[in-house]
Amino acid sequence: MLAACILQEEWWEVRQVLTDVFKKLVGQDLSKEQISEKLGSLKDEHKKVISDVVAIHSSSLRLKLVQNTAALSKTVLSDFDWKLKVSIV
Repeated sequence: MLAACILQEEWWEVRQVLTDVFKKLVGQDLSKEQISEKLGSLKDEHKKVISDVVAIHSSSLRLKLVQNTAALSKTVLSDFDWKLKVSIV
């Protein structure tokens, strides 16, 4: 049971790292060669898989990032204290 929990924690850590990598790579709009350079010391087969995924899915990944940002912004604006804004002006 403990081994399963450790594996699950490791999986979530790997998932979070890959999510961060995809966000950075999609946001920079890089070519496959530039992506491989950015990935540094990873094995070549891993670099190829990541660069292929980013190249193929960049538009859908970018759309998802924009949607996540818009959803976050909407929440912030709905919670904004408009009385405070009026008193500042």
